[in-house]
Amino acid sequence: MALMAGCFRRWEPRISAREYVRALMSDLPRKNCWTIAEHVGHATPGRMQHLLADAKWDTMAAMTAVRALVCEHLDDSDAVAILDESGQEKKGTATVGVKRLYVGCAGRVSNAVNVVYCSLATAAGHALVGARLYLPADWAADPDRRRRARVPDEAVFATKPELGRHILAGLHAEGRLPDWVTGDEVYGADPGLRTWLEDTGTGYVLAISKSTTVALNPTATVRADAVLKTLIASDWVIDSAGAGSKGERRYAWAWAATADPRRHLLIRRSLTPNAKGVREVAFYLCFAPRRTTRHTAEP
Repeated sequence: MALMAGCFRRWEPRISAREYVRALMSDLPRKNCWTIAEHVGHATPGRMQHLLADAKWDTMAAMTAVRALVCEHLDDSDAVAILDESGQEKKGTATVGVKRLYVGCAGRVSNAVNVVYCSLATAAGHALVGARLYLPADWAADPDRRRRARVPDEAVFATKPELGRHILAGLHAEGRLPDWVTGDEVYGADPGLRTWLEDTGTGYVLAISKSTTVALNPTATVRADAVLKTLIASDWVIDSAGAGSKGERRYAWAWAATADPRRHLLIRRSLTPNAKGVREVAFYLCFAPRRTTRHTAEP
């Protein structure tokens, strides 16, 4: 919290922010302005509500301070940047960016906001290094709604991959962008993000859909799932994707070359069938900016 001291214009919200963060880290079963205020000894939630709604402080500068702390303690040259989004359920229509959408953590369509996050993962641990609120197109194009919610003029509609790229660009500008970036199909499907990573010399392993086309040679493109038919038993390697709640997550992996020696198609297949008797298969586009072996990015 001392690193973020300069992000606040006055000392009062700085103290409130410290109390707020400590309460978030506590074992309170329910966390809102009322319970947090009670936890830190305030008679009313006014100070906490003021911190979140009206206090003047630099959000991006605070994120930069946290990012510097994370990188100092975690980045020991094996870091991977992970892009992902998460939804949070909300009531009503006043929260910035709220709309009905699928919320993965709830497993249903619900009234919620979506935030794109970037975390830094290493063998020593992981922590968040950036976040951007997703502002839906209908919100961005509604001046009355923007005014009521006090959405700043510089906040415009951007896709989730674009928001992820903005976070990565900040890391790159600070000299803290790891050598490798990964993400799910939302990010793997975006050619703009892939191009930006390649232009900055950053390796990536990004999930893609089975219908994504890949160029196996200069004259032929095929769907990713069609490559499965070209593989033989010796093309598969059994390896772990890391420890999970039930032990090592072992899969069969295949590494298919494409027309560009720096780009590959990585295929992951489950070792055991699911409830429907099918072995689940996932596909990833990979870019290696330099000579890379299969074990380069292993933990």
